[in-house]
Amino acid sequence: MGVAAIWTPAPKGRGPGSFAIIKPSPNESVALLDDSMPSILFPEHEREWLSANTGAAAAYNLIKPYPADLMRAWLVAHLENDGPELLARFA
Repeated sequence: MGVAAIWTPAPKGRGPGSFAIIKPSPNESVALLDDSMPSILFPEHEREWLSANTGAAAAYNLIKPYPADLMRAWLVAHLENDGPELLARFA
């Protein structure tokens, strides 16, 4: 999954630089849980987003909420754990 983000390198020898994920308004499903979501890119748009040849207007047009009907969500089983069991559906 690719997301629209920007990265600015730091001057040489001054650390890793800075990074920001671009967050448009949420789609109707995510809006029930939060007031923002990352701009998830369609796979066919990832190269365009990363290309140095993409102009500002074209890049801006790629920033939009991902369609809710293409997403799935479910409660996670164990919030205190940090591992593959988080993908287990909560019964």
